Amino acid sequence: MSIKDNKQQSGQSAMEAAFKKAGETEQATQSTEGRGPGGQQKVRSGIIGANARIRRSISRQGTGKNIAAYQEAFQEILKKEGADEIKFFAVEKDGYGLPFSLILACSQIENTVAVSTLVLEESGEPLAPRQNNINGTNVEVERVPGDIQSDRLWAIVQEVLSGHFDAGVTLHEAGLIVIPRGLSHEDEPRLHNVVFDVSNSNIGLLDRVLGGIEEKYTVALWDPQNETVSARLDFMATSTETGVGEIVRSDIQVAMKATSNQGGHDEGWGQQQLMISEVTGYMDLIYVAPPSQQNVFGQPMGQPQQQGPWGQQAAPATQCYLPRFIMTGITHGLDSVSLELQLQGLASAAVLDEDHNWARAFLPNYNIKGTDMHDIGAVKYECPALADVEVDTKSADFTPQTLLQLLGVAVHPNMVYSMDIAEAGPMSWVQHIFIDAACGNPKAIEAIVNAADTLTNGNFSNMFKGKQLFTGDVTRIHNGYYVDAEGNKKDLREIDYLAMLNLQGGSDLQVVTDYVDTFTATNVPEDFRLQRRLNILRGLLGEGSVFVSGYSRRVDFTSDFIMTLAAACAAAGANVRPEGIYQDMTTGTRPATNYQRFASQGNQHSGMFNQQNQFGGRGNQYQNMNARTTW
Repeated sequence: MSIKDNKQQSGQSAMEAAFKKAGETEQATQSTEGRGPGGQQKVRSGIIGANARIRRSISRQGTGKNIAAYQEAFQEILKKEGADEIKFFAVEKDGYGLPFSLILACSQIENTVAVSTLVLEESGEPLAPRQNNINGTNVEVERVPGDIQSDRLWAIVQEVLSGHFDAGVTLHEAGLIVIPRGLSHEDEPRLHNVVFDVSNSNIGLLDRVLGGIEEKYTVALWDPQNETVSARLDFMATSTETGVGEIVRSDIQVAMKATSNQGGHDEGWGQQQLMISEVTGYMDLIYVAPPSQQNVFGQPMGQPQQQGPWGQQAAPATQCYLPRFIMTGITHGLDSVSLELQLQGLASAAVLDEDHNWARAFLPNYNIKGTDMHDIGAVKYECPALADVEVDTKSADFTPQTLLQLLGVAVHPNMVYSMDIAEAGPMSWVQHIFIDAACGNPKAIEAIVNAADTLTNGNFSNMFKGKQLFTGDVTRIHNGYYVDAEGNKKDLREIDYLAMLNLQGGSDLQVVTDYVDTFTATNVPEDFRLQRRLNILRGLLGEGSVFVSGYSRRVDFTSDFIMTLAAACAAAGANVRPEGIYQDMTTGTRPATNYQRFASQGNQHSGMFNQQNQFGGRGNQYQNMNARTTW
């Protein structure tokens, strides 16, 4: 997105002029220590600050050299890009009693400065677990580098930067990113990702504070005469990496891209493509009591009967689960990131609800050796209707039709949409607003609605009419990985509900229940649940095989929000050509390519993915996949 300002003069943008001015007034950009208003080095008193007062030319851990190397690497990346909009200030941990050294990335427009804080995990030792006593029970919770984000840290940042900016300048927190241990200062591609994320975080904050800094993304930018927008749904059954190399579970990918039409502006140049959004995630299950089950008061506990979700018959009383799509990432191919673009990604996820496309995530994977943790057949351990049924998803007679029958017995058609948002990560600055909104923050809710209206030319508010955006459930999730028997790193989120059923359902269902309770039993203190969850994981995977690197917050969107967002995009002119969707489940292999109360009502159609008549081809089968009507 372009930068715009009404004060643009003499061929130089206001942004460029402001950054130039900031560079001229900044006197000690290359400093590796924070300095006070008079230029004196700021140090902590007491023994914690002793290293800054009684120091030698060589530090014990060599952090000074390391931090300088990272700082130089970031500056070199900016130089190669021909940009100077970010100034980097290094902060040695010893002078401020910090557990890790920092690099502060600052962007300035006039008297407003956005500050992104980079934490160098390599510069310090792992943090000791946090101890808490809950009702007489000692609870131990793993602490991660992102946990240093606090009012205390921001006070230190302000203290450091007070020596680099004029007294009238206002500092604003733009976010915190952890540079994980093992990420070398020589790894230019990944450090480039960090600089990109910092730039977007800073510019995004400046735009929120000052307004009018950058052009907003909207569906109105699409050019249907010369471009075709498509959404491709892939079931990858694999993992991807974040920009800094962390493992992320990515079984499902929804990629929305724009492609120039043949004979358009790019005639003779080949078709140009741009990835608008890419949503990754996986399917999980949520247990709900079957309608026939009674609670202690003798009243039915089940969900209301659904009217014809799989054809014309009502949902059977045997269904014990809701299908849940958990989004683990939303990225973009544009050079900017914004809330509007994130909402575009959320809207694209609605394709999973169209014709129950999510069901394909549970097709058997014949490439798995040993225990298949994601074998849908494990629902037989908990679903009463399957107690006496032999379920072998890897047998030759287990066809896609058999899968649909199995799901029809055990799983509701009503889909839940969830998203994991890192507490401290490259996208936290833009995604954290979802956490705030899910917790009931009215300003966050308003900002999301306004962004949705910008995206859809005002159609969202007109169609949504004040319904709920989120269920209100916010759960803390461990981020990190475990090492499997072959030595491969796997996202901890591989151990989901279905995985627990496959690992323990046949021998000890209580372990499954205990694990699920660490997510759902919100009457139990969060710290206690986190400790219990980690203990279960270590017991299953091995004490030394589980590594926690951070935390996310899992939020649950209402289906009304997701589907209305997609429908509002369609009303604004967003016509999306589906790709890789019209498959009839005739094969039992996944392509080898890389909620309960607010759940959908099954097989919903947003209207955004409906270009089959225009483009023809297999898209004509989108609405009438006969196999799905048998559920």
